[in-house]
Amino acid sequence: MRLTAEDVRILGLETARVAGHTLKVTALPRDADPIALAELRTHVAGRLGRIPRLGDRLAPEGDGLAWEPYAGFDLDEHVREHPQGGTLEDAVAELMEEHLDRDRPLWTIDLVGGHAVVLKVHHAMADGMAVRRIATALLWDVDAAPTGPSRAIVPEPTHRHVLADIPRLSAAIERELAPAVPRSSLARRVGSSRVAAFASTDLAAIGRLREAFGTHLTVNDVVLGATAGGLRRWLSARDAPLRRIRVKVPVSLHRADERSDALGNDDSFFFVDLPLAEADPVARLLAIARECTLRKARHDALELGTVLHIGGRVAVHWSTPSPRSPTGTRCGSRSSRREGCSRSGCAPIARASRGSTCLLRGSRRSWTPWGRRRPAERHAAGGSEKPASK
Repeated sequence: MRLTAEDVRILGLETARVAGHTLKVTALPRDADPIALAELRTHVAGRLGRIPRLGDRLAPEGDGLAWEPYAGFDLDEHVREHPQGGTLEDAVAELMEEHLDRDRPLWTIDLVGGHAVVLKVHHAMADGMAVRRIATALLWDVDAAPTGPSRAIVPEPTHRHVLADIPRLSAAIERELAPAVPRSSLARRVGSSRVAAFASTDLAAIGRLREAFGTHLTVNDVVLGATAGGLRRWLSARDAPLRRIRVKVPVSLHRADERSDALGNDDSFFFVDLPLAEADPVARLLAIARECTLRKARHDALELGTVLHIGGRVAVHWSTPSPRSPTGTRCGSRSSRREGCSRSGCAPIARASRGSTCLLRGSRRSWTPWGRRRPAERHAAGGSEKPASK
């Protein structure tokens, strides 16, 4: 089965510093009997056939990529025990930093201390909702699993007629892709290290908040409100300006009637600016809830999904990363940008200003969906034009 345009795009985003997987943690109660590795492997082995894709690995197919059955599949390489040398947070951070091996199927399950199971799946194989299906199939009792996507954040199922409603599409783009608020002190170059932390709360408390404020609050609204409060305290302790910070909220576009083994990526997002300058936590929460409600009511995520779907198809027409390279590295020589690289598996993949360029680590920005950059940006990204003189 060939990868979709979105799946290929996600593969191309992975770098040595940024791993392309999603990670889910299931923790047992402290007083529960610990799980043995042999028990976990036996349990998973008996359910693996529910998701055939879990036995496939990446392989080239024509000018694209496909999933193919992996004859050398070994369950022991995928269901492992993580060395217990610290806290669960430490273990999760280490697993998040670790890239999945593209020579094998792109998933692992790690047992941590007998009381936590960490499922890691490459985003090219499955998005968050699809990973929940994998977890349900492999780890949980199906009867106990929640059914269907959360109606709180998923737009009503709508067939995507390309550019069917230009005014609504334009309004969504204007709201979501407008210039961001001023850069914050958190806007730094990402490194390869990760830190994990956990927090717990009573979900019933959200219902009480909804009744107290007389408005519709979702779990996501409360999470964003708590995030805003934490960022406000953190920045205040460092005497940093309390500006609005833009966050990206993922939204699943999967349908409730999809097959239980359906994987892949069908998600989108919308942006919300967190009002960190607002000192009142209630006012802050309600402002965030209003922004989220507006974007859901106007189906911004669905509109952006349409735009990204079109852009992804165009980009992947030009760009196919290597199935074996975690960074999608291609030859970046000057001749390859002009004529295409003659090395096996490498080809010119994008046109930026003049000529083509290869997907080289750090040079992706030589192409944008809009096809335009200032001369200085094109030069820095590997294009043929030089910076404008001052």
